[in-house]
Amino acid sequence: APRSAVMAARTAVRMAAFLDGGKSGNRPQGGNRGPPPAPPAVSNYNGVHQALVVVGEKESVEGALRRFRRGVIDSDCIMETRRRRYFEDAQDVIKRKEAKARRIRSKNRKMNDWIRIPKK
Repeated sequence: APRSAVMAARTAVRMAAFLDGGKSGNRPQGGNRGPPPAPPAVSNYNGVHQALVVVGEKESVEGALRRFRRGVIDSDCIMETRRRRYFEDAQDVIKRKEAKARRIRSKNRKMNDWIRIPKK
């Protein structure tokens, strides 16, 4: 029984350090400084999918849910999940990247289409 009490105390200290971002002096020994800082709330895929929404005091749940959905879409979480659904060999990776480059070039071409330099 004493061992489980010690484990519970250690877990409580670690949880407290985690919740306050490692700012308190109750850090576990061994130089562990707590969890790394969280990535930005909304970003393109960089290895971690995280859409974080902080609900304001006077904000409606629908508004927070709308912002969360937008965050999930912007973080490319859905596209990455669809892409990883099946195994992708090297040839498929090349095809996917070429198609993405074509889409980006086409989008840039459409965006810059209205900019015409008159010929002299």
